[in-house]
Amino acid sequence: MLLTHHGMFRGYEKTMTGIDYQRVKKCMDHGIAVYSSHLPLDAHNEVGNNIWLIKAWERIFGLPDVTIKPFGNYKWTNVGYVLHSPTPIPVAGILMPYCEHMQLTKQFFNFWNKENISSVAIVSGSSGDCVMEAVEKNIDLFITWEMVHHQITLAKELGQSIVLWWHYETEKIWPKLLSHHLQKTFPELQCVYLDEKY
Repeated sequence: MLLTHHGMFRGYEKTMTGIDYQRVKKCMDHGIAVYSSHLPLDAHNEVGNNIWLIKAWERIFGLPDVTIKPFGNYKWTNVGYVLHSPTPIPVAGILMPYCEHMQLTKQFFNFWNKENISSVAIVSGSSGDCVMEAVEKNIDLFITWEMVHHQITLAKELGQSIVLWWHYETEKIWPKLLSHHLQKTFPELQCVYLDEKY
């Protein structure tokens, strides 16, 4: 079985021709089942991308007494999380330790020009639409993976500080976590993580 994050079908039907046909045929010819789980495993509260990104923030900076709540409304549900900490983190020291530990490439826009961060919201994927929610909830720093130009401009105009990381890098977390969970639950199961460079 092949577990993937982004599936071939994203809310619409496709004709199985060309590269789509070749991909499906290769799996079928070799008896490989394919299971894709996109938003459910972005939002999952145990092995999801966002919960582990926000918990990593808590662990890396050793923050005591944090509160973590759902954030990032998408189609009547929350996909991401927000962390509030009574212990502020100096802006000058937040990105490098976190990015190096999580192996992330970053772009930081400190549009609020704040010296300290007490709250951070994280939503994986292309979640630039959550800028307004971050502003309305008075979040110090909003982290997502991609934004189009007008969303960055909106953040600048509203004074919402943002960090942008690569889409792929932040959405490969749950396949690794899920494989660990499956191997722990079923010791006889062999799990192999296939990187894009494989």
